[in-house]
Amino acid sequence: MVPEELNQYMLQRAKSTEQRERKRQYMREWYQRAKSTVTPEQRERKRQYMREWYQRAKSNGGTKELNRL
Repeated sequence: MVPEELNQYMLQRAKSTEQRERKRQYMREWYQRAKSTVTPEQRERKRQYMREWYQRAKSNGGTKELNRL
């Protein structure tokens, strides 16, 4: 690579790294917000619902529901 091409390449790399880092930061903040808005009770209710759904699906022969997973 000639120095000019190398320079462009390095600039491009730096830019994409910066974008990746910004996205990572955004996702981290989003995750923190999402975590704080869901209460442990809601989480437990969802877990219980999924457990019951799975048991129901299994006891019904379960092929249709379980194949959807």
